[in-house]
Amino acid sequence: SMVGKTDDETLNTVEMVASALITSPAYCAFVAPVDLVKNRLQVQSSKVDKVYSGPIDVVVKTVKKDGAKAMFDGYTATVIQRMVGLPFLFVFYDLTKQAARRNNVSESAGTLTAGFMAGVGF
Repeated sequence: SMVGKTDDETLNTVEMVASALITSPAYCAFVAPVDLVKNRLQVQSSKVDKVYSGPIDVVVKTVKKDGAKAMFDGYTATVIQRMVGLPFLFVFYDLTKQAARRNNVSESAGTLTAGFMAGVGF
C-alpha cells in the first residue's frame, strides 16, 4: 500500500482528506469534459433549434470550433468544487460505515446509508 497500511486497515480522517485533495485534479481531467458535454446538452434541451444531436456531436463540434482544449472549459471550477466536496464525501461515507458496523447494521443497509450520507456531505 502507498501509505504503509494493509488492505484491512482504513485511512484516518487526515489521510482521507489528503487523498481527496491529491486525487481531485486527476479525477477532474476525466470529469470536466463529461460535464461540459452534459451541460451543453442540458442547456439546449428546451430550445426548438438544436445545436447538437447527441454527446458525440458535442465533442466533434466543440473540438472543431474551439480546439481540444475547449473540452476542459470549466476544469478549474470543477477541481475547486471537488477539492471542497470530496473530503466531506469520503469522511461522511467512512464514518457512517463505521457506525453501521458498530451497531450491527447489515452490510447492504450500511452501504446504502453511507452512500446517502456521503451525498449529503458532498
